[in-house]
Amino acid sequence: MTKNYKIFLKKDEKDTIKDLILVKEGFIFSALLFGFFWLFYCKVWREGLLTLLAFILSHFLAMFGMVGIALAFVVQIGITLGIAFFGSDFYANSLIRKKYEFLGYSTGKDESEAKLRFLDKINEKNKNIVKYNE
Repeated sequence: MTKNYKIFLKKDEKDTIKDLILVKEGFIFSALLFGFFWLFYCKVWREGLLTLLAFILSHFLAMFGMVGIALAFVVQIGITLGIAFFGSDFYANSLIRKKYEFLGYSTGKDESEAKLRFLDKINEKNKNIVKYNE
């Protein structure tokens, strides 16, 4: 089964490649299991803090009887499902905030194959470009 990936590139001041990151699109099972911890692991701080605060708020509202325990549980399940479904988008947006450039999409059975396909596509596109030293 092929997976879709978004590709992000970061360059340094000398315009050399510093980092290349592939972000898998779609549902993320590990984000479902670990919730906001997964966001912190991916260094998606803003969304991680917001979801943590939402968890804490729903817990305290239920604890002090302002909302029912069932409602607080449903809210926390909804937050966790939201992280699982939209976590890759949160991660991609955090990369853009960190000055990564979105290059495009690639597909593959895993991240390595998707990266190779993308690099092959770039090499094919640029093979006719010849640079001469003057």
